[in-house]
Amino acid sequence: MTLHHKADDGLGFRAIVGDGHPSLERIRIAVLRLPPGERYSGETGAWESALVLQAGAGSIAVESHGIAHRCQRQNVFAGPSSTVFVAPGQQWEVRAEGNTVMEVVICSTPGQAGAASHVITADQLKVRKVGLGNWYRTIYDIIDAPFPARTMVLGETYNPPGFWSSAPPHKHEVDDPPHESEHEEAYLFRLNPARGFGLQRVYTDDRSLDEAYTVEDGDVVAIPRGYHPVVAGPGYQLYYLWILAGDQRVLAPRDDPNHAWLKDSEAVITAVGGLSAPDA
Repeated sequence: MTLHHKADDGLGFRAIVGDGHPSLERIRIAVLRLPPGERYSGETGAWESALVLQAGAGSIAVESHGIAHRCQRQNVFAGPSSTVFVAPGQQWEVRAEGNTVMEVVICSTPGQAGAASHVITADQLKVRKVGLGNWYRTIYDIIDAPFPARTMVLGETYNPPGFWSSAPPHKHEVDDPPHESEHEEAYLFRLNPARGFGLQRVYTDDRSLDEAYTVEDGDVVAIPRGYHPVVAGPGYQLYYLWILAGDQRVLAPRDDPNHAWLKDSEAVITAVGGLSAPDA
C-alpha cells in the first residue's frame, strides 16, 4: 500500500484521491488545470468542497449562493490567495482567464445539508509562526474550527529551505479529547524552484506503518494515521496544502513522546537568545 501519489500535470480535471482509496475514507482531492478561456463545472453532492486557487486567473462561481468570485495568483509562493467553500448539494463552475493555465485544487470531505457556501479571501486568513530554528514554518489557516464547515479543516504551510514541519512529529488518529483528536489528513506539495524535493515520513508508535517518501512538485501524500514530519530539501522552499477530515473539528494533535521535548526547548532557547526565527 502506497500513501504517495505522484503529480499529474495534464490539463482538465484529475482525481488524485477519490472514492475507494485504500487508506482514506473521508478525503477527496482533485486538481483542475484549465487553459485560458476554458471552463469546468462540478457538483459537491453529499460532500463539502474547498476550491483553492494555486495559480493563474479566473472566476469561481456558485450560482445558487450568489457567488461569482474573481481571483488570481501567480503561484503559491507569491502569497496567499482566495478559496471558495462550496456547501453540499451545490454546483460550481471555474472559468480560466488571462494568458496562463489556471490551476485549482478541489478538496472535499463529508458535509451537512443546508450549509452555506462562502468566499474566503487572503486577508481573512489567520497567520501563525510556528517553531524555532530549523523547525520554524509559516502556517495560513484557511478553514479552522470556528468556520461553519461539517468535517473540514484546511490550510497552507511554508517551510524555508532545509527546514522541518510537524516538529515535533504529531499524530491525530484517536478520538480522546482533549488529549488527541481523530482526523484523516492529506498533503499536496509544491516546491520552489519546482525541480526541488522534500521528504515526508509517516510512522506509528509500533512501526506497523513506517514509510518515507521523496516528494516533488504536485505530489500528494495520504496520512490515514501516524506521525508525519516533513522536511524541505536544501535550497528549495517547500509548500503544502493540508486537509483534515474529522467529526470533531477542534484539532488536538499528540506529539511523539520521544521528541516532545523539542517544544519545551523552544522557551529555553528563546530565553538565552540562542536561536531566532528567520524573519523574526
